[in-house]
Order: sequence, then C-alpha cells, then structure tokens
Amino acid sequence: MKKVIRLLCIIIGIVNIARAQQVPAGYIDSLEQLVIEEKDSLGKANILGKLITLHVPNNFDKATEYAIRSVSVLPHSNKKSHARAFNTVGSLYAYQGKYEEALAYFDTSLTYSILIKDSSEIASTYGNIGSIHSDLGNQKKALKYIYLALDINETLQDSIQVTNSLNALLSIYIDQNEFDNALVVGKQIDDYQISETPVLDQSINAVNVGLAYKGLGELELALSSIKKGCLLAQKHQLYTIEAVAYRELANTYKDMNVKDSALFYADLALESIENLPSEVRVGMTYYIVAEVYRTFSNIEKSIQLYEKGLEYVRNGEHKKTLKDIYQGLAHAYAEVDNYQAAYKAQQKMTLLKDSILNETKQKQIEELEIQYETTKKEQYNQLLRKERDIERLKVERGQYWIIILGIVLTLVIVTSYFFFRTNRAKNEQRNTQLKHQLLRNQMNPHFIFNALIAIQSFMYKNDLRDASRYLSSFAKLVRAILENSRNEYITLDKEIQWLENYMSLQLLRFDNQFEYEIELDEEIDTYDCLIPPMLTQPFIENALEHGLKAIDYKGKIKVKFYQTANFLKIEVEDNGVGLEQSAKVNRNKKHESLATKITEERLMFLNKSSKIKIAIEVTNIEPSGTKVAFTVPIKYL
Repeated sequence: MKKVIRLLCIIIGIVNIARAQQVPAGYIDSLEQLVIEEKDSLGKANILGKLITLHVPNNFDKATEYAIRSVSVLPHSNKKSHARAFNTVGSLYAYQGKYEEALAYFDTSLTYSILIKDSSEIASTYGNIGSIHSDLGNQKKALKYIYLALDINETLQDSIQVTNSLNALLSIYIDQNEFDNALVVGKQIDDYQISETPVLDQSINAVNVGLAYKGLGELELALSSIKKGCLLAQKHQLYTIEAVAYRELANTYKDMNVKDSALFYADLALESIENLPSEVRVGMTYYIVAEVYRTFSNIEKSIQLYEKGLEYVRNGEHKKTLKDIYQGLAHAYAEVDNYQAAYKAQQKMTLLKDSILNETKQKQIEELEIQYETTKKEQYNQLLRKERDIERLKVERGQYWIIILGIVLTLVIVTSYFFFRTNRAKNEQRNTQLKHQLLRNQMNPHFIFNALIAIQSFMYKNDLRDASRYLSSFAKLVRAILENSRNEYITLDKEIQWLENYMSLQLLRFDNQFEYEIELDEEIDTYDCLIPPMLTQPFIENALEHGLKAIDYKGKIKVKFYQTANFLKIEVEDNGVGLEQSAKVNRNKKHESLATKITEERLMFLNKSSKIKIAIEVTNIEPSGTKVAFTVPIKYL
C-alpha cells in the first residue's frame, strides 16, 4: 500500500514547536484571562495565536476554536492579517480531515489575498487548496492549484516555497503511481534546496522520494532515502515525520521479507502513533503494522491491530483505507480457520470496493458529460461568430450602397435595390444552411456519447467479449458517421446499411430482448433515392428507450420505406407501452429527448429550403405500441 505524506507544513511546525515547549502550570489559564482583559484587537489576536500553538498537540478542536476567535477580533481594515488568519483556520480543519470547512476558509483567505495583491499568501492558499483536492482524489484540480502556486513562487524567486510546491507535486505523482515523474520532481527539489531550506521540507522530500523508489521496486534505494528522512526527523524532533517514516520502513522491510527489521520498525511505529493527530493516518498505520505481523505469521496480533485501525476509520469518509483493512481482516481470519468472521469481513470489503468503483464511474460519466457540453458550446459559439461575420458584412455592404445611392441616378438606385435584395436572400439561405449543418454535427456527439456509456457498462460488468463486439459495431457506425457528416443527403442504401449496424448494436446492448424488421418497397431504387442522414435513428432510439424498455415481453421494431407519388414515406412501429404510458413515465422523469428535439429542428430547416413540406405523425397502435410516420420529398442523384 502506497500512501503519500501530505502534511500542511504550517500545522506540523506548530505541533513540533508546542511539543518542544515546557508549559508552566496555569500558563494557559493566564493567557485566557489576558484575552478577556486585552483591549487592543491585534493584542488579542496575538494572545490567541499563542493559545493555538499550545493546544495543537493535544486538542485540535480547541486550537480551531481559538483560531476562529482570532479571525473575529481582528480589525476589518487589516486585510493582510485576515488573509493569514483564515488560512490558519483552513489548515487546522484540513489536518483534521474536515475538507468542506477548510475549503470555505481557504476561499475567504484567497479573496483577501487577491484584494491586497499579496502574492506570497495567494501562493500559500493555492497550495493548501491543491493538497485538499489531492486528498479528495481530484488530482486534476489538485495539479491546477499546485501549478498556480508553483508559478507564483518561481516568479517571487522564493526557493523555500518552490520546494513546498514541488513536494506537493511529488506527493500527487506518487498517489497516481507515476513514480518516474515523482523522481524527476524529487531531483528538482534537491536542486532548489538551499542552506535556508527548513529541515521539515528536507525530511518530507527524503521520505517521499523513498516511496517513489519503492513504487519502482528499488527497495534498497527506498530504504536509504526513507532512513535519511527519518534521521532528520529524529534529530530535529519532527515527530509526525518520524512516525510516518517508521511505518514506511516497516512496510519496506516487509516487502523485502526481512523479518527482524520489519517487526522492529513496526513496534516503533506503534510507539509513536500518538504523534499522528489525523485519524486516517492513525488507522493507516495500524493497517500497515498489522500487514507486517500477518506476513510473519503473528496472526492473532495482526487481527487486534486491524480491529484497532477500524476504530479510527470506520465512521470516516476514507473508504480506500477501510476497504484495505477489511481485506486484511478477511485474510487473517481465514488463516486461523475463522471462516465466518472472514466471510463477514470479505462482504464488507466487497461493498466498499463496489462503492469506490461506482464513485469512480460516476466521476468518469460526469467528465464525459462536461466534455460533451463543452463540445456543443464550442460549436454554438462558432455558429454565433459566423452569424456575427454575416451581419457585419451586411452592415458594411449596406453602408457602401447608401453612399452610392446618394450619387447615382434612378437607374442605379433601382439596380442597387435588386442587388441588395438578392444578396440578402443568399445570406439568409447561407445562414439556414449553417444552422442545419450545426444540427447534423450535434447529432453525432449525442449518439457517440450514448454508445460510449453502453461500452463502459459492458466493461464494468467484465463482459469483455460483448464489449469487444459492441466496440467493433460501434467503430463501423462511427466510420459511417464520419463519411456522411459532410453530406446533407445520402443514398437510401447507405441509410439502410447504417440502420442495420445500429440495430445490431442495440440488440447486443439490450441482450436480444427485441427483434427488428426493415421493410422496403420494391419500386424504390435505393442507390439513386436520397435521404437526410440519421433521420430515422432518433425515432428508433425513442422506441427502444421509452417504448420497449419497460415491457416484460418480446419487443419488436418495424421500419418501412415505401413510395407514394412524389414522396418517400417512412414508418417506425413498435409494440411497446404506447404514447399515454410513455408520457406518464417521461412526466415523472422530467426528461426531454435531445435526439428528438434536434431531429424536429432539422425537419424545420429542411422545410424552409423545400417547397414541398415534410410532414410527421405519431399515433397509437392497438392493443399496444406506437407508430411514427413522416414523408420526405423524393430526391435522386
């Protein structure tokens, strides 16, 4: 298990300073009395700062209370002190794992810092926000804020703060198992470190570099680097770093199968566990030490340590650590033949694993939705820019002809009038074509988005064969989309081929719970007859999603193409729940089909460019089902 040391340096510094002090009896009470008696706001804030320092080691809640009080007593005009005070409160909340409260205080600190243009405080707050997003597993946001902090610190030529930012990057790369990149950053930190670099930063970097070497399987180099960080922590009383270093040394010796050394450092980690105020770090340490004892066959003690770790993370949001502990317990109970307890632990581990997987899947779906919406917005913006260009062209040409109208005779005036009218008609036609093209382009990402979600579903079910078949059919469809996306019309033969591929794809997705039929009038020449691409697909999609999805019998979809006079008539029939029941379901879900909406707009624009209008009709079929029928004016090659 690889867990990065992600510590907020301001809090660690407070912890170690406070532990190094000898606090006389009654000293805290006297300071509290001074807070009451002090009249000056800055004086009160300074006394509260001392109380924060004294309470951090043993009572984080009390320290946070004093920090919040210090914010309230500061004069509103002193924005610099407010920025630092809010940053301190946020750091205290972050170290306790209260990330929502921490982010609220960091945002306020950032507002003050930006207002007074305090670059150093802005960089510090960016770094803290990045660390929180990293702890929450949102590495993209974490990297964004860490790089913002790094850029500012490099501009300020602040080598110490640059080192802090690089340490945060190093931690994120280790969390993402990008160990080669982590070592590159570790080398950068060594280059930046100067004589004034705090020992705290040096020790954190040494342990993190050790973890990177461990991830690459270079266990001897990992030991050397972690021991370097441990010795620095011991020498300078950096108790938190020392406790983490003991844990990681025990874990590394376990991987090397060196029993005595692994157990030696495991015991040291247990002895120093009180130096880890964060519950998740305590729970993680119990887990790693339990793994060491289980590896070397002391099963009973490992079970005790696993159970102890559960006390610290069972009610928290740290599902990954909790899952690992239950997995270790399941193995340990199985090794002592307590299969009932092993089964219960395995059940809890599986539930947590599924929960983590679902959260990951949800994040990926949200990212796909954002990407889709971004693409759609970009396309819309492009259309707006083109429309603005057209309007600007209209205005420029209009102004030009107004000047001409004032100079030339009546004949030129009449000529100019007809020219302007013709030009305007062309521009309107071009405008309509651009909007129609945009609607066609919007249909493609909509379909691709739905298909990718289906492929993702197969993969999460570990149904690799069906996922492979689905992906192959999907590739054919995408190729057809790419070939047809530039054409306003395609041959009916290509449309039918596309529909065959699409229906076979949906059969796989719906596990053959329906059948389909495509009926074609023999009089139609499919190689010469033209139709707008993907015109029928949205109605088939509606039949599947709203008509057949809720039935408990074999579904059927029938698509007919036949010729009447100068029209190509198309019908899509299904034996689903029908219009009334479908409307009830959609009303409850408050859902509107994007594909249907786009298709209706496409038909509207096709009607604008054609003298013979396209008609569409939706009716019920007895005893159950829906029929969509529409006519398209026949076009030929």
